[in-house]
Amino acid sequence: MFSRPKKWAVLLEPLGLKTDATHHDDVLLCVMNDGSVFYYVIFKDFNNYLYVSPNKIPQSDATENFSLYQFIYPIDVVAYSRSEIKCVGCFTPISDQQKLHACYSPENQLLMIFGVLYENVPSFAIYKMRKDCMDLILVDSMIGNLDACFYPNINGVISLPRSMPGIVSVFHFPNELPRGLNHRYIPKLVFAGFKARRSSHIVSCRNSARFHFASWSDDPIPHISLWRVFNDQNPYLHWMEISFEFTIPALIQGLSFDNIGRCIGFILVTNDDTSICVWEYDKDQSNQVNIIMDPIQFGKIICTKWDCSTSGNSQSFYVLTTTSLFEHTGTSVLVWNNPNSAITNFITYENKIRFYVSTEGILRVMRPQLPNINIGEVSEITEKRPSLPYVKAISKGKCDTASGFHMHRCANCKKPLIHPLICRDKQIENCYCTLECQKEHWPVFAAVQTSVATDKIKRFIIPDSR
Repeated sequence: MFSRPKKWAVLLEPLGLKTDATHHDDVLLCVMNDGSVFYYVIFKDFNNYLYVSPNKIPQSDATENFSLYQFIYPIDVVAYSRSEIKCVGCFTPISDQQKLHACYSPENQLLMIFGVLYENVPSFAIYKMRKDCMDLILVDSMIGNLDACFYPNINGVISLPRSMPGIVSVFHFPNELPRGLNHRYIPKLVFAGFKARRSSHIVSCRNSARFHFASWSDDPIPHISLWRVFNDQNPYLHWMEISFEFTIPALIQGLSFDNIGRCIGFILVTNDDTSICVWEYDKDQSNQVNIIMDPIQFGKIICTKWDCSTSGNSQSFYVLTTTSLFEHTGTSVLVWNNPNSAITNFITYENKIRFYVSTEGILRVMRPQLPNINIGEVSEITEKRPSLPYVKAISKGKCDTASGFHMHRCANCKKPLIHPLICRDKQIENCYCTLECQKEHWPVFAAVQTSVATDKIKRFIIPDSR
């Protein structure tokens, strides 16, 4: 099971804002579990950082923007940096932080946080990330959605409707996103899949032309589904699902795609053991590399993610637990035991700088170096379990589309609305999609309200007794 410290980084990702190469290269986005969202400017030029040995860091520097410390193995760390950490927004997290997670769409610079308490309702919220702030542009209730993520490479969201097992829904944002949480039209919804097995989690793949997202269940005998929704040169959208139905009781945790969508990594817990799994799916065949872990050494999971390998330019699947850091290289698992600094999330930027957030909520940075197994910095686990048995099924079909789900209609143009512009007077039930519609409808509205008001006044006129 996942174990969350009091302070932990929900998300740590580069924004992809390479706007001014003369000053900085990118901006690091950090979302904390207490509801704070921070920016940190990344410099690729090492001259902007002062690297020193960990035992030479003055104690007075512990209160700086970086409280810097030794990471997992002896390396140089940053003692000073030109950058500053800036808070660009905040949100109210839900109390059950096991369900709190976030994802970022670098193509559209949108941030989704699943587990926001909006007007006392557990919700997922989408923000537009700007230079010095973040604007809330959409909120939807967690009551109607089991999970949600971004649709890759487009302005869209994928969700798992709670009342429709086996179905995924996709909707697209308008071409021009509003600034702030304003009234907006309800988009056309696209539904894919058959009402069959229920999925509990969903995750998108950013850079794959074959699969767009994956879903999996928390059932006693779970399944993993790889999805693609596409337009086959006709007006109807089509979908394809490749599902792997397990034949043994198990629990799947922390599933995610690598950066090219060729492999998935996840943790598999069975009655007998716990394994870190990397599956490569290519040409209708799945190549499984399942490495068995020692349950005592494994600890409780903090986070899982794909990041740069310590042995080269490829990617590895990492599992961060309360006791160790595990790196699945595709053939074996490298283990760093008892890290000197407890960490909650990390990211390696262009194979040059590794950022991580400690359990104290402090952002730190280091220069990653290769591990050395020969001198005991890291141990290696090579014991593999046999390939997991599953039943594979391929489903295809046409997507269903729906529109008109709404709670309000514009009093002027009659279009369905969500988050409409509503008059402040609670006795007035009219709502509008835009200020222009409200102005256009004003003569009719004023005439009706004047007539109503006149009738009320006439009822209280005291007749002349003379």
